[in-house]
Amino acid sequence: MFKTKMIYIITIADAVLYLFSVVMFLFTKTELALTIWEMLTIVSGPILLFAMLHLSHDLNQSVIIRYAVLGFMTCVCLLTAVAHVVNICVTRRLIAVGVDVPKYFRIGQWPSVEMAVDYLAWGFFMGLAYLCLGLSIVKNERKKNRIRIASIICGCMCLVGFFGALFINENLWYIAPMAYGPGIIVICILAILVGTDSRLFTIVIFYLFNDIMKGVKMLGIYFSGTGNSRYAAELFCREYDKKTRVLSIEDSDVLTAVNDANLIVFAYPVQFSTVPKIMRDFVTDNKGMWRNKKVFVIATMGLFSGDGAGMLGRLLENYGAEVTGGLHLKMPDSIADEKALKRPLEKNKELVKQAEQKIKKSVGQLKEGHPTKEGIGPLYRLAGFWGQRAYFGHKTREYTSKLKINNERCVGCRKCENLCPMNNITIVENKAVSGNRCTMCYRCINKCPKEAITLLGKNVVEQCEIEKYL
Repeated sequence: MFKTKMIYIITIADAVLYLFSVVMFLFTKTELALTIWEMLTIVSGPILLFAMLHLSHDLNQSVIIRYAVLGFMTCVCLLTAVAHVVNICVTRRLIAVGVDVPKYFRIGQWPSVEMAVDYLAWGFFMGLAYLCLGLSIVKNERKKNRIRIASIICGCMCLVGFFGALFINENLWYIAPMAYGPGIIVICILAILVGTDSRLFTIVIFYLFNDIMKGVKMLGIYFSGTGNSRYAAELFCREYDKKTRVLSIEDSDVLTAVNDANLIVFAYPVQFSTVPKIMRDFVTDNKGMWRNKKVFVIATMGLFSGDGAGMLGRLLENYGAEVTGGLHLKMPDSIADEKALKRPLEKNKELVKQAEQKIKKSVGQLKEGHPTKEGIGPLYRLAGFWGQRAYFGHKTREYTSKLKINNERCVGCRKCENLCPMNNITIVENKAVSGNRCTMCYRCINKCPKEAITLLGKNVVEQCEIEKYL
């Protein structure tokens, strides 16, 4: 696997060899030297294409700019291949057998068709690619701005060489090689010194070409009792792309939306460092839907999770999904009938603000191609198992029948019946009656106007909803 810095080093080495081949040809004027120079010119095109893609990625250019760079550099590669392959395989062979080839078909002669194609590639299109890299100067990014400024200078040099050779003087062309020779060496050195991260080369190529071929179609899917996970999913997805749909697993059209998406963001509240059974069942019942899907997992929690995101991630991987990252968010506690995790109102508001900042940072990292990996990996798994699941994991293996309803307080308003995602509550003789399929989401407990429902505790201490802390 190539690393990002490695492609810059390869580009520098290629540029040095290219300059050496030019000098060797100018001094020797031999056929061998000319062949070496032309072959290096052909090879340099794809190398510079990859370097430019990395630069546009590391400079945080928009997707449109990256596509433009890709398009311009592709033109450089194709035109270069045409000009020099024709010269090597046709023109020079004809000359070698004594055919008097007109000079306007010879490379190195101006004006000529092959030189015009070469100028178009390395002057015009290379110049445009350079200018794209330098389009946006960003405050507080002094080191990266040096790369952008150097790119603008190189782009102007290429264009001056191209238009100068066409309309003023042929010798002005020699300005352009200074841009894609010494110029690219300077830019790559600056990129390395900036400390650009060493993401895998294939990650950059995946994100760029995946966007080109089919576009990133993100979908948010959540299960939420009091709104924490819903809020996290909505903020994450809309921070990534405002047009992203965010659906509950209870929505009737969620599976249709899954079919159309290639990047799915799951969000749910962890229960004893594991996944709520309703979410596990949703994934398992629709196991054929996740093959070849990219997945990012958000786990919300009141205190501790360990590998909350990893639990669902491993399940999805079993069904063919690729888990790209995970995020753990500490949110206001939703267990309304226990006092242990209750916090003051201002503290809960602060938790939500911290979660918002963490989400925005995580989205930025996802866009840059190195998503957060919280909850994913062996250390997180050990923490989750020994922290909670070893002692309490059995509580979430099945639905529970331990939901308690105080008949003296219940007025039969049907609010809990309508809210229950499991249809576990019914009204009998104007009183709520619980069945044995409670998924412990605490939705009914936090919404009951008479505080008549409990699960783990005996009395409701504080009812919680995300809107209370926004």
